[in-house]
Amino acid sequence: MPRINKALRIEKVILILAGIAIFFILLEFGLRLMGFVLVSMQEQRNINSLKANGQCSIMCIGESTTALGGGDSYPAQLEKILNERHPGLKISVINKGIPAADSSFILRQLEENMGKYKPDIVVAMIGVNDFNNNLCSIKSSFFVRLKTYKMLKLIWLTLTEKLSYGFGVKGLSRKENNKWFGNFSEDSLKKCIELDPANDNAYLQLANFYVYGDREREAKPLFKKATELNPNNDYAYAGLGWCYRREGYFVMAEGLFKKALELNPKNEQACIELGQYYYKHGSLDKSEELFKRAIYYSPANYIDVGSFYMSQNDFVKAEEVFNRVVSADSDDNRAYGALALICQMTGRLADARQYYDKSRRLQLRYTNSLTSSNYNKIKEILDKNKIKLVCVQYPMRNIKPLEDMFIDQNGIIFVDNEKIFRDAIQKEEIKEYFWDMFAGDFGHCTARGNKLLAQNIANALDKTGIFYRTTINYPN
Repeated sequence: MPRINKALRIEKVILILAGIAIFFILLEFGLRLMGFVLVSMQEQRNINSLKANGQCSIMCIGESTTALGGGDSYPAQLEKILNERHPGLKISVINKGIPAADSSFILRQLEENMGKYKPDIVVAMIGVNDFNNNLCSIKSSFFVRLKTYKMLKLIWLTLTEKLSYGFGVKGLSRKENNKWFGNFSEDSLKKCIELDPANDNAYLQLANFYVYGDREREAKPLFKKATELNPNNDYAYAGLGWCYRREGYFVMAEGLFKKALELNPKNEQACIELGQYYYKHGSLDKSEELFKRAIYYSPANYIDVGSFYMSQNDFVKAEEVFNRVVSADSDDNRAYGALALICQMTGRLADARQYYDKSRRLQLRYTNSLTSSNYNKIKEILDKNKIKLVCVQYPMRNIKPLEDMFIDQNGIIFVDNEKIFRDAIQKEEIKEYFWDMFAGDFGHCTARGNKLLAQNIANALDKTGIFYRTTINYPN
């Protein structure tokens, strides 16, 4: 009898474990199925582009500087420019930019995207997030890649109150944003809301996801819902205020930022946003006090504060901010890049050259290891598949550090965006071409900035005569 009972117990354990395994298999299948159903707006634009064109396919890879802008993004404008220049061809440009991604994450997605879109040309503008950033570099183990793992991790963090609040685009440091936008998908966040409809943090994170994905209209009702579920969620009020500010409802936005600070005086985003509001309305003392608070709570906020002053053409204040940074941290290349730009805008060209040189040296020191390794791996993969690589340097930055990253430069088309952008902002205000300056010497492009970028890439492609060669195998 004891042996029979032991056998029955073992059989029950096996049945329970089998049941658990089947449950997770079905759950994983359901999440992946939902992922296919919930196609993003960007993905739909890519599909539409392939349907409309389809003879020559160009895939653009990068982070938010590539991804954001919708129809005004540089990939969208590049497609329009190339088709206008080459009416005999049908050219599709696929935007595979991933907000907040580092070059390792982009590299891991490459072969899957190649298989899906079968590009003839890959345009890469990557590396800015490699500076002191490895949070988007998700470990490549089997389990970490499962959607079930990601969902359960999110639920666990929520239950243990470790779910990071945060507000996208400019308020949080890139490190905070990457923790979520790199590791969780839209469908996993929606699943978390479905499992726990009263979870205000889940609504907040999905709203952040939409904000960073250039889908602001979808974010606003989610921020509202988070405030309704938890009237003490200060980051939800800050997020909602950001939405109202973007829509032009400044008084309403001011009230929401004040509410966020009333709940949490250390809310950095609310400090910066309210500081900008006061500055624009002439309350300079209040503005400066809020900016100082934001930098005190997180020194990384100096980029937002300094960039704001630059956008207002207040180069004296901007220079004060960035000078404090280099005094405290002599190795911050973004601050040196910003100071170089300020000197250029104020006619101090000798000082500008010194700051530019310092910024370039620091860029080589801190970003070459990871970015260079991944760029060379990308080239190796593309060469093996006979796909042309176009390497684009960021606006305002010198091309040489990018060229020096490669062991073998043979066959690469390099695109230098330093002179055209420097000349452009010398003639007009910075805000005509950038809507922020998150990297110090450059930022996310406006529609006009993206057009300039797209035109320069198109010019580089046309100079090679690539669209007239027979090396691209267009389908019949």
